Amino acid sequence: MVLRLRGGSDIAPLTELPPFIGLTTVEEDMISLDADPDTPRAVMHCGHVIGRESMKSYCESVLQDAKTSFICPHVESSGNKCQAVWEFHHVSHVAGLNREEQMRFGVKMAENQLNKNQNVRQCPRCYSYCERTNTNQRVACPFCSDSKSSFEFCWICLGDWSTKNHGLCGLTQKLRILATCGTKAIGDVPNCPSVRACVQCGVLIEHTAACKHMKCKGCKTDFCFICLRPFIKGNYQCGQPNTLCIIAPIQTHISG
Repeated sequence: MVLRLRGGSDIAPLTELPPFIGLTTVEEDMISLDADPDTPRAVMHCGHVIGRESMKSYCESVLQDAKTSFICPHVESSGNKCQAVWEFHHVSHVAGLNREEQMRFGVKMAENQLNKNQNVRQCPRCYSYCERTNTNQRVACPFCSDSKSSFEFCWICLGDWSTKNHGLCGLTQKLRILATCGTKAIGDVPNCPSVRACVQCGVLIEHTAACKHMKCKGCKTDFCFICLRPFIKGNYQCGQPNTLCIIAPIQTHISG
């Protein structure tokens, strides 16, 4: 990610808008519903209106949810979502981010992107990002290794690699937990495994209460805990929270 930073003052006035963004004092803020005629609000390129404070709050929520892009949050009365992508330098201008905040947001967005890439992991020793170029589970960190010694770790569990102990890898332990966990009723569906692996990143999740719809706290992926089908294009493939669906078998393969 390349940050586009404004010279001079840390915070640019909202009235000095970049191209493709309008200004209004008539239309209300789509988040706060503010319609103060003395407070200018931005009209984004998709046509939806948002004020400075709402945009800043929205930016913080994007980082908190580990997302990698800024998507217009507007939802029509019909339930349809705008889904327009907002450029970072437009968002930062409307939110009034200063240079330090722009840098923090930019770095965090880049980290979120790396964490979503299944071929990139953080070395458990030096925390540098390593890219895997094949499908080997045994990986050597190029930053911790030299001609005299090599630091190797398991790509799945991020533990130190030991040839004699590789059978105790976190992957094996996870599969054992999935195979031996108990069952429970989720809604009106009985005998569902109480532990599942996230369908995106592989972290183990235990269902404690409420409905079958689950959000992974790690990668923020939404999926059904019963049938394991992911949330796609704004919808759960198996229907509403109380819709009956078929129990997916105990997982024998973990993503990540």
